[in-house]
Amino acid sequence: MHISFATAARRAGVLAAASLVPLMTACGPADLGLQASAPGDAVADRAYAATDSAATPSAAGVSPAAVSLAAARERTPAAVRTAAAAGTNGSGGAFTDQPRATFTAGNGLSGRYLLYAGGIDRTRPVGLVVYLDGTGEYGVDNPTSSYALGGPSGLVATAKARNLITLAVESPNQSCECWHTGNTSDYADFLAALIEAKGLGAYPISDVWLTGFSSGAQEVTRFLVPRHPELMRLGGGWVVFGGGGPPADGGAAVTAARMAGVRGHWFTGQNDTSVPLTASWGAQAGERWYAGRGVTTSHEWPAGVGHSLDGRLGRTVAAVIDGS
Repeated sequence: MHISFATAARRAGVLAAASLVPLMTACGPADLGLQASAPGDAVADRAYAATDSAATPSAAGVSPAAVSLAAARERTPAAVRTAAAAGTNGSGGAFTDQPRATFTAGNGLSGRYLLYAGGIDRTRPVGLVVYLDGTGEYGVDNPTSSYALGGPSGLVATAKARNLITLAVESPNQSCECWHTGNTSDYADFLAALIEAKGLGAYPISDVWLTGFSSGAQEVTRFLVPRHPELMRLGGGWVVFGGGGPPADGGAAVTAARMAGVRGHWFTGQNDTSVPLTASWGAQAGERWYAGRGVTTSHEWPAGVGHSLDGRLGRTVAAVIDGS
């Protein structure tokens, strides 16, 4: 199994902090615990299938289906990016938790974001994790809730334990608070510009992890990565929940050379009716497509689970990063 310099250093830090932060990083898919649903979870993305059900390009000819998380941990990527050990030369970013702010991209779109960099050790590799929420953006609007970002097992705490900065972003489309409808190309360009300016350009980042739920998951795999594969130039990868289909534009810019050393993990419940597991724009098709383009893939398709995040975000992301 390939272990990058950043990953090795991060693991050492996690072990050192294990007695201080209660994490569940050694669990398998069946052991990832649940927390109470957040208010509004039952209605989140309820109109998804009606607004984003267009067929995506065929996955014919790509490699057979996705390996499990355990198997993926034993796969060696085709190549290792030499830039991953050095990271970016970004500077000027404050190593503090920063209040909600607004970013305006060159294309004129604006959106708000939260950034958590307090307690990051600048003497060790510094990673970046980006979170995109589902329709309604409950997790970003309520950052202290254990539903997504808050609490000891939330994304912010588990990321900090691994020396990763968290960037949680609101969609520019606040009419629906979602990513998958409207001018999706411009939303992807806005998001890429924000990640470059407030993440890679502001801090010495060693690896990038993209995470998203439902509409946010579709943004990662259908729009952002296909339009801006350069965001994966340091390695890292993505962890997506309740979605994560193939590129909406055909994905010509996504090549095996660009995806070398990149991980992709999909989590969708078998009872998900909002973004069905077997839909042409759903998680299974997305994983097959990216597996055929050099991404080291893994998945969890839990029985009895519907379209809900339920506090799984931090623990699942931690397990994937620790296994990379």
